[in-house]
Amino acid sequence: MKRFLSIMLSVLLLTMTTINVSASNTPSDWALNEVTDAKNEGIITDAVTLDYQANITREQFCELVVLAYQKISGNQATSGNISFNDTQNNEIMKAANLGIVTGYGYGIFAPNDLITREQIATMIVRMIDKAVKSVNINRYKNNSFADLDSISDWALPSVNFAYDNGIMQGVGDNYIAPKANTTCEQAIMLVYNAVKLYANTSSDEDFTDVYAATNYKKILNDNNITDYMYLLPDDYDDDGKAEAYVITGTSTEDEFLTWEMVDAEIYFIDSSDNLYYVETLPTGYARYAGQIVVPNGKFIVVETSTSGISGWSNLYGCNNGKAFIPDISPLNGSIVEENGKYIRLEEDLSTDYGDFTETELGYDENTRQFYEK
Repeated sequence: MKRFLSIMLSVLLLTMTTINVSASNTPSDWALNEVTDAKNEGIITDAVTLDYQANITREQFCELVVLAYQKISGNQATSGNISFNDTQNNEIMKAANLGIVTGYGYGIFAPNDLITREQIATMIVRMIDKAVKSVNINRYKNNSFADLDSISDWALPSVNFAYDNGIMQGVGDNYIAPKANTTCEQAIMLVYNAVKLYANTSSDEDFTDVYAATNYKKILNDNNITDYMYLLPDDYDDDGKAEAYVITGTSTEDEFLTWEMVDAEIYFIDSSDNLYYVETLPTGYARYAGQIVVPNGKFIVVETSTSGISGWSNLYGCNNGKAFIPDISPLNGSIVEENGKYIRLEEDLSTDYGDFTETELGYDENTRQFYEK
């Protein structure tokens, strides 16, 4: 009997050792530093540490991306009234409620399905869009990947954005491998790349965030403005005092995250808590497109379009504590900041592809106006 028990114990120990080895609960050497940093940031779940080299599932990635959203935004995600027939995982409901992920229809989410690189790019970019209001996810280069034809149309903008911003890299020889699956350690690194880029975005001007939470919302409520799309506090003229721009409108609920709203209006709250109506944007579509930083302040950019295809930029800044609109506003184009330069992009609608003409602009700090060089 003792010999039998000894044999059984040896078999059991061998089996346990085999399980631990095959489980790969240690990250690969090339991933160890990033995985350790991600742990320290609190954006790793226990589920993905069981086997770092296993392909990640839709459920597991939802859990990661929700943690990333909360880390970047500082807000707690909620599940709302979302439900699926094949999962009770509350983190999936949170991701769906944020608009980061959707099901397959008929109440099906398929939590155990493996997730592709293009799906991961799409979910990460949607998460960034929800967590960081100052980021324009529609601004990216049209990269010429060797496997460009393999990228789904709905995923291409997100893949381009993720690649341009260093969130997702290629797999070699200019391939991006959009349909390939991703291991848990690779997924952790992708999410961590996004957190590194944007985790401190909303804390650069801490005083404006606190002020917005306490004063601005009350000011808007007192003036019966409750359906705003964006509340954007900042020091727009670098005088050490907080102001805020407010964008109201009706959501288009565009699943491709292109045009966000219609019937948009712009309001401004000055440093003395006075609310001003600035203007109503032309009938059509609109979206908030981030900021342009100048030596003595910032401008918010709101892009508008009457057709839903071509659009142009509207810039709003601050001068002497009051809302300020610079004279230059290109038709069928945008003003962007690239490597410290201000570029006006004007679209040529006479061509089939809508080619853009680039013009470098100067900026006059005294008048806060842009001008052609």
